[in-house]
Amino acid sequence: MVKNPEQQKIIRVIQTMRKNRWSYREISKELKIKFDVKLSHEGVRRVLKSSEKTQRPPT
Repeated sequence: MVKNPEQQKIIRVIQTMRKNRWSYREISKELKIKFDVKLSHEGVRRVLKSSEKTQRPPT
């Protein structure tokens, strides 16, 4: 799979916002304002859940 640099940037922003205790809904609203990305609060949660799986060290 080819990684899209813009998508990777947005994922990092989402992760940072969540680490700073932003709610999923707040993140969703900010993505619309800053990046013109429509992603529901549930979509934000799924992105974070998915990125956790791909960043976990192998066991």
